[in-house]
Amino acid sequence: MLRTTGRTVLLLFTAASGCTSAARPAGSRPQATLADSNVVVSRSMIQYEHFLPTNHMRYGYPVERSVSLGDLSFAYDVKGWADYRVTTADSGSDGQAAARLLDAHGLAFPTRAVRVRMFYFPDSSRRSEITVIDGEAPPLKERA
Repeated sequence: MLRTTGRTVLLLFTAASGCTSAARPAGSRPQATLADSNVVVSRSMIQYEHFLPTNHMRYGYPVERSVSLGDLSFAYDVKGWADYRVTTADSGSDGQAAARLLDAHGLAFPTRAVRVRMFYFPDSSRRSEITVIDGEAPPLKERA
């Protein structure tokens, strides 16, 4: 579902097969800020996922970098794209679903984008995760 209020967009996604997913409290729902051209220039999302008991899958993100926020330890990565469309090309991917949802409402991801993605695993089984994603379109350099 997508809701627009002024320049802020709330995005609500459904779960992929094999796991359950839910947006956290109202203040942590996925949201985005729009540029004048209806391009999403910044976005934030907090998501909880847990694998269904019918499978034995685990989240396997490598922990190359970590940061502690209070008593919670998060694994994180940072990435940038010269053309963000590559993240929406895989059929059935979360990126493609998000791009379709935006497109249906006359919105689009930026061409260039950066994001930080953080993962918290509540226990050692790694069958549940809390993901925090914050991304934006970097400002264009001014030409002299």
